[in-house]
Amino acid sequence: MSKFTMVMRCGSEGMSAESMSYTLISENYEIFRMSGEEIINALLSKKIEITNLGLEGRKLGSTNGALKNYTLIDPYGNVSGGVRAVILNRIEVNGNLAGYTIYNTNGILQEIDVHTAAEMARANLIANGKIRHTQSGDIVASINGNYPLRVIEIAKAVREETLKAQILFMGSAITKGKTFKYGGIIIEGNSAATMTKYYEKLVKVNRNLIKEIEENTGIDESTSLKIRVTG
Repeated sequence: MSKFTMVMRCGSEGMSAESMSYTLISENYEIFRMSGEEIINALLSKKIEITNLGLEGRKLGSTNGALKNYTLIDPYGNVSGGVRAVILNRIEVNGNLAGYTIYNTNGILQEIDVHTAAEMARANLIANGKIRHTQSGDIVASINGNYPLRVIEIAKAVREETLKAQILFMGSAITKGKTFKYGGIIIEGNSAATMTKYYEKLVKVNRNLIKEIEENTGIDESTSLKIRVTG
């Protein structure tokens, strides 16, 4: 049976859980998008297991933290409300907890240590975790049950080295007789590991673009042109 973790909701505030669609990540960090009804049918047929979604009859709900805690993307592709990370698994070294793999607030995978996870939980930045005090310090515990043990490291995940890019807009900034042309794109892939691999390169290019426009025009585009998570 395939095992997944839900990391994001897509829909409108007030919409029933069954009417929304969801982004799921597998143990191998593959990305899947399924409607609420598709998830219900898959759970009923026991084709999949989702670590943080379950059923009461045909009613879909979260089994690890309130559903409202998970990032919501509205029908226009914008974040509605706050953004929170989701813990996918726990990392152990010699049987001891060493950290976690998370789907972070930037929409990519990240391996973090226990201290960092605890700081995020205290700041209400983790959807499916709570602080637990132990003799060796605070850790983040699953609200219900236990986090799965990591199956594979991010760097060792089998990835499809293909991303799809769709042009969203074209723009230009004109100043002192110079024209700076730029564009916005939506990047989509079916592997969170692949998205993570290219993320830092995309961030660097994005920062350079914003810096160049600001230095030459005095216009602050750090908000309007920044990289953002979408549905």
